[in-house]
Amino acid sequence: MRQRPDESYADWVERVRTYELAEALKEVRKGADINLVMEAMSARLMKKIMHPLLVAVRESSHTEYNADEGRRKYFEALSQHKPVADHVFDENNPPKIIDED
Repeated sequence: MRQRPDESYADWVERVRTYELAEALKEVRKGADINLVMEAMSARLMKKIMHPLLVAVRESSHTEYNADEGRRKYFEALSQHKPVADHVFDENNPPKIIDED
């Protein structure tokens, strides 16, 4: 169900709600389990109501960020540093034994 060009978002949501309620009542009248009908109706409502909002967010958040270039720079910078971890030992860095007595 698409929003009409002259229709506010609130009016469209009300139209969607009315439609979904009518569809759910038809299913209940046919003998469907009301819990399943309500669950399906609420899922459809969420998807329909959220869709235009998510599209708007996605369209408004275009960025010039290049993920591949960012990843390359990250790994390049990471390769310039040796890991520092006090639990890693080698021949040049033997574990220190602490005498607690």
